[in-house]
Amino acid sequence: MRRVSIIGGRVSDLATTIAVAAAIALGSSMFVASTLEAKPRRVRDGNIIHRLKSGETFELLAAEYYGDRALALLIRAENGLTPQTPPLKVGTRIKIPVSRDIATEAGDTVASLAREFLADARRGPFLVGFNEPVHLPRGADTPLAAGIALRIPIHIHYKVGAQDTLEGMAQRFYGSSRKSALIREYNFLTEDQIAPSTILTIPLHHIEVSPSRRKGLDKGGRARIARRQEMQRLLDRGLPTATTAWRFGAYDTIIASLRDIDYRYVSVAMATEVAILLGSSHIAVGEEEAAKQVFTKLLARNPTHELNSYHVSPKVCDVWRQAGGTVIVDAPPESRDDL
Repeated sequence: MRRVSIIGGRVSDLATTIAVAAAIALGSSMFVASTLEAKPRRVRDGNIIHRLKSGETFELLAAEYYGDRALALLIRAENGLTPQTPPLKVGTRIKIPVSRDIATEAGDTVASLAREFLADARRGPFLVGFNEPVHLPRGADTPLAAGIALRIPIHIHYKVGAQDTLEGMAQRFYGSSRKSALIREYNFLTEDQIAPSTILTIPLHHIEVSPSRRKGLDKGGRARIARRQEMQRLLDRGLPTATTAWRFGAYDTIIASLRDIDYRYVSVAMATEVAILLGSSHIAVGEEEAAKQVFTKLLARNPTHELNSYHVSPKVCDVWRQAGGTVIVDAPPESRDDL
């Protein structure tokens, strides 16, 4: 143990110093905990509350927010108004529906994002479609990489009138009655007849909101996107180098190339490939504890991954088990000499 010499001090002074340090440490941990608990969540509400000013009309607001005066119908619909509604008083608070930009967090899935932002986990496939060409896994519960930039479309909450039909609503909001299937599927309707006063959610992913009016990314979202971009650069440089180094047994090169990659910010498949390669390299140079830490981090990202004892060395399998992973025992493939 390293010895510490205290010169010119008294025991009581040392005790006081330790007590103060402990209090600071405790206070710091409490501050960190409270900060984490108070972490702001991503913006879920897709409306901006606007107070009407003198001379403003829905058409002027539509031009300001959407660049098209004709889209005043969106503001009217979200506020339960019609063109026949008398002009509203100055100072009246109205809702203006806008799209939102978000960045995925560690632990997000398509289903959880659909539940959070589209109000129903079953709308996951729509979230995927709305954000093409961004690549999202089709599996609703596949963990996503943190830092993926996504767009949540405008949502109109429309109260069905006595004369409304799905085709008529599709023509009004999409410019084509053939889009009625989208409204039906998005609202999980089983028939075309809709009872008056039913509230339907109309997604408008095709309408662009002016950048200055859209609900943009918060500070945390921007930081996650930057972190993901940084990890992608590390992967682009490090993985080809590591793959080549593996063929020559240059394990130190592999470790140096891959050790800084944060698995939360890359896809599950990429995190798995990197971690198995990195952990195996640590084991090859006798650093089993480091390998265990790598495997533990991977299992936090991909808890269902299993190693196959036929394809992986016994040492790697042993450390994988120590990290809490599962190893399956698989027989070698059957001989095909008789074919």
